Amino acid sequence: MQPEANVTAARQLVTALFAAGVRDAVISPGSRSGPLALAADELPPELDRWVITDERSAGFFALGRARQSGRVPLLLCTSGTAAANYLPAVVEASNSGVPLLLLTADRPPEARAWGTPQTIVQPGLYGDHARWSCELPCPAADLDLEAYFQRLAARVVSTATGPRPGPVHLNFPFREPLLPTIPGQVATGRDRAPGVSVIGGVSRLEPSVITELACELQGKRRGLIIAGPSACDSTSPVPETMLNLARLLGWPLVADPLSGLRRGPHKQDDIIAHADLLLDHPDFARFARGADCILRVGDHPVSRRLQALLVDTRDGARQLLLARQGHWNDASHSASLLLQADPVATLRSLCDELRGPLTGKAAATPGDKADPSWRQTWLDADARLGSSLADSLADSLADDEKLFAGALLPTLTDSLPTDAALLLGNSMVLRHFDAFVAGGAAPGFTFANRGASGIDGLLATAAGIAAGHNGTTVLLLGDLSFLHDLGSLHLLRQEQPDLAIVVLDNGGGSIFSFLPEAAYGESFTRCFTTPHKADIAAAAIGTGMEQVIAVSRPSAYLGALPGFLAGTGPRLLLCLTGSAESEHNEFKSIIAEVLSSLDNSASLDSGSQGEPR
Repeated sequence: MQPEANVTAARQLVTALFAAGVRDAVISPGSRSGPLALAADELPPELDRWVITDERSAGFFALGRARQSGRVPLLLCTSGTAAANYLPAVVEASNSGVPLLLLTADRPPEARAWGTPQTIVQPGLYGDHARWSCELPCPAADLDLEAYFQRLAARVVSTATGPRPGPVHLNFPFREPLLPTIPGQVATGRDRAPGVSVIGGVSRLEPSVITELACELQGKRRGLIIAGPSACDSTSPVPETMLNLARLLGWPLVADPLSGLRRGPHKQDDIIAHADLLLDHPDFARFARGADCILRVGDHPVSRRLQALLVDTRDGARQLLLARQGHWNDASHSASLLLQADPVATLRSLCDELRGPLTGKAAATPGDKADPSWRQTWLDADARLGSSLADSLADSLADDEKLFAGALLPTLTDSLPTDAALLLGNSMVLRHFDAFVAGGAAPGFTFANRGASGIDGLLATAAGIAAGHNGTTVLLLGDLSFLHDLGSLHLLRQEQPDLAIVVLDNGGGSIFSFLPEAAYGESFTRCFTTPHKADIAAAAIGTGMEQVIAVSRPSAYLGALPGFLAGTGPRLLLCLTGSAESEHNEFKSIIAEVLSSLDNSASLDSGSQGEPR
């Protein structure tokens, strides 16, 4: 099986490197590198290990170890910009002739260039600064790599420390599931994936294509529209157009937190805002798999459960992806038709066709074949879950003993100025936002750095947004993300943007508590929990920020928020939440409570019968 193959291969490689003389390992935590980090933790105590969150710092720390010892240290990180943050140290090591061994975990080749989160092209990432680079094969149950790894380890250590010392790069891709004992269901593979057709490469589709597409969509009983990240930009008229299309077809419309649909004056009640939570309920997940057509607009969705639904339905549901020219954001490899054309023009043309030449019916009349109970069940379940969620979060705020990060976000978004731009950090911040923020009528736009899904550079990115935004910019991020970009505090002092920074500080990254690595006991604590013990408020004050507020109780947060948002210049609201463990437990408890609102739902029981295939 895949998890066992990953663990075996990781152990074989790390053991071979140890046998070849590697005695220093500098590890930066991450999910994709989990098999390698755990393998390194199993090695004898002769291997010195350091866990350093910031990959840029880790790279220079390893450089210092190599200068002092003369040995080649192992640098280990996850995929995406984590690997890119090693580059300054790699350049210095290359020019100084200092040995480094970079081991970067990666997504498998089939995930690259398809809009998969936290994925960049890592083979050859360091260019001529590396003495040698090698892409390793993905582990597989029938692939014996032990002999190869033994020879590879000898070669890389010899190259890094040889007549011309310097960096060597190994890129190791892993397929999911990454580790054994993953909680929940694991999507199984198929013997044969559906093929894909591509239409477009133009700004507007031909009228004949629009007519054919409208006929196909109107003929489906249980369709679903998914508005993914970047489905709308800050000036786009897509929200109303997409809502019109959903009403014409009689389909539910799922809004990703970064779609541009969760905020705005359009009718929020017609949007499914809690898809990730709904799909966590087994009855609703079974019901949702009854979709016979999915139209996706924009980039790959943030929700992992929504991603899983795309995979689970690709054999039975027609899946269409409407993307901008040159974009192939099909990380699930589930689209059977890729439409590369202007999304606004295409959606408008479909609406015109459905209400005019094709049907001759009024704009609000849904397709003849649509099952009315299908859309209504989605809307009713979303409303029921949203109501239960609001009650649970209100109870959390009423308990004035501690802050729960998820309970703070709806209050924050409801309090935003009407001209506010909102930038979200990645990891748990974005997942909390997806789970707990249904939306709001205030105009504005929500941004995030999801191209590579990294946690770096967020203060600088927010400053760049604020520099061109005529209004307040709000940055919501976690403590590790803030610490990752401390250098940009000087940029804020220099530029003085109208930037309100809200930091959710639980003393370390809580995202890993939701991943398989959490089952690995002391190894998990050593390699993943990343406690930092940093005084974030002091760091901000030390670089000249004049308005810094720290709160640890809901009443203090609610009292400070209005004045904080109404302020000017760079300012910081530090929310001292519970520990990563208590945040994790609170998250699970609230989710379990709200999901119970869907139990014994007659509509789900009836809706799951006779799933179209």
